[in-house]
Amino acid sequence: MQVRSIRRKLDAQIDAAEGEVAVKALHYSNSVVLQIRYNGEFDSTYEVNSVGLRPGSMTNGRPLALNTYASEDNSQNGGSGEIDEETEEPTDYLADYKVVVRLGNGDDPKMNIVCSQIAELYNQMQGGDELRGVNLVISLSRKLWKGEDSHSRDFAVLVFLLQCIKDMYV
Repeated sequence: MQVRSIRRKLDAQIDAAEGEVAVKALHYSNSVVLQIRYNGEFDSTYEVNSVGLRPGSMTNGRPLALNTYASEDNSQNGGSGEIDEETEEPTDYLADYKVVVRLGNGDDPKMNIVCSQIAELYNQMQGGDELRGVNLVISLSRKLWKGEDSHSRDFAVLVFLLQCIKDMYV
């Protein structure tokens, strides 16, 4: 078993209350348990599996953005490196994950996106197929996102959280 943890204060720009986020990852042979506490508590648990819509599409070197099409075989487009939008269709790698609510409100669509983003970050940090056959269990506080309504700060909270997780492994 491997344990990693990190604590960070939320910026005043993200949260006026300036709360604290504590992230702890427990790596077992068949699962990774990620606990994301906001001011010492979490209230929801999600299980993320890498089955999704295209189980065979998990590969090493997955792109962070669509710019990888330009680096593929340029001969398709006369060597210009441009994307032929009529023949190429973007791949949604977040659809490779199935998020199951184990505890908490299953009606909040933001949490599916948050959990998929965390799983994709783990996939990229672990080098591709590391999550295949391994359960990712995420326990977090939905209070970080202030309920189901969309707020302009939601993206900033997600980026802050992903950066905390990334820093925990550096």
